[in-house]
Amino acid sequence: MKKYVILGIILICSVFVFAWRLTSGQDAKSIQGKETLDAFDSVFIDVIGADVLFVKGNEYAIDYHLSSREMIDIVKVSDGELYFETAVSRKWKKDFDDWKIIVTVPEETTFENVKISSTAGKIIMDDFFIEEGEFETTAGKIELSHIQGDSLTVKSVSHPIKLEDCAIKEEIVCETTAGHIYVNGQFGSIHAKSIGGIIYNDIKQGRLFETRGKEPRVELKSVSGKIEIHNKEIE
Repeated sequence: MKKYVILGIILICSVFVFAWRLTSGQDAKSIQGKETLDAFDSVFIDVIGADVLFVKGNEYAIDYHLSSREMIDIVKVSDGELYFETAVSRKWKKDFDDWKIIVTVPEETTFENVKISSTAGKIIMDDFFIEEGEFETTAGKIELSHIQGDSLTVKSVSHPIKLEDCAIKEEIVCETTAGHIYVNGQFGSIHAKSIGGIIYNDIKQGRLFETRGKEPRVELKSVSGKIEIHNKEIE
């Protein structure tokens, strides 16, 4: 067990050093813009230091406020798929600010695929239908609320994952190294494992917890982060 704790500490230190280098330096200017887009039902975003948020409006659009150390590689819609990717400059300078990307879609929009990756930013999404979703950060929290769909895969190295009232039909997978995992919803079979401890419906369960039931299947893994589960179906 001690080796896992040491490994977790090393990974966390590495993550924060990497994230600090991505967002550190002096006298940087920001990159700002907004683009109105063609309709899309799939999203693929890969960014460095920006938060990623989704909102509902009257159009398909993307707003961005980025550090000048984060360069835009791709922003386009092709065959109903939105692609937005950035790369980081090799010049490390202090550059802390409220960097963010905001994706706007009409109220009735449903998504076929959503795949979001951010190194040092958080990911927030509320009240959308996503057939298949994948969300990943290194040093940013992930908060998904009232998401409906078939499957969710959510991963973070050092920061927490929170799923609130997500109605997923088939499978939910959450993994962290040191970040806490909090899930609240209606679940079938559950497999949870962490040396940081597990709480199920407000009762401590130790380091391993399992239930058997129907879908959705829920798999929760963390090396040292606490896992908290609220299963409304059987409360």
